[in-house]
Amino acid sequence: MCKYLELKKENQKKFDDFAKDNVYWIFAFSESEFKKKLNENGLSVDEITSIGAGGFIKTSMLSEYVKLYKSLTNEIEAIKDNDEELKQAFMYELANHEYCITYDLDDTLEALGLERKQLQDDVRLALIMNEACKEYLSNYNNM
Repeated sequence: MCKYLELKKENQKKFDDFAKDNVYWIFAFSESEFKKKLNENGLSVDEITSIGAGGFIKTSMLSEYVKLYKSLTNEIEAIKDNDEELKQAFMYELANHEYCITYDLDDTLEALGLERKQLQDDVRLALIMNEACKEYLSNYNNM
C-alpha cells in the first residue's frame, strides 16, 4: 500500500474514533434534513456550530474537533519529496474521481488539497501529475 493511503487511513481512524458517539456531529444537505437530524439527536440550533460542507458539531465539542483537525497529517506534505509516492497518490485520486470519464482534474486536485496554480507554478509537480494521468489512462484502457 502506498504511503498516501496509509496516511489517509490513519487520519480516517482518528475521525472515526472521535465520531464514535454520533451526537457530536450531524451532516445535512437540505433544510428539512437539517431539522430532522436536529430532532433525531435532541439538538437545538443554539447547541451546534457549522464545520462546513454540510457538517455541524456540538459547540461544546468544537475545541476538541479543532484539536483533532490540527493533529491530522497532511498526506501530500508528508510525501511531497518522493516522486513515486506522489504519483501513486495522484493515480489513486484520479481513479477515485473517475478521471477516465471526466478528464477533469478539479475533483482530484481538491481531494489532494492542491490547486491548479500549484501545478502551473511547480514544474516537477505538473510533470508527475501528467505522468500519473498517462499511466492511469493507459491502465484503464488496457482493462
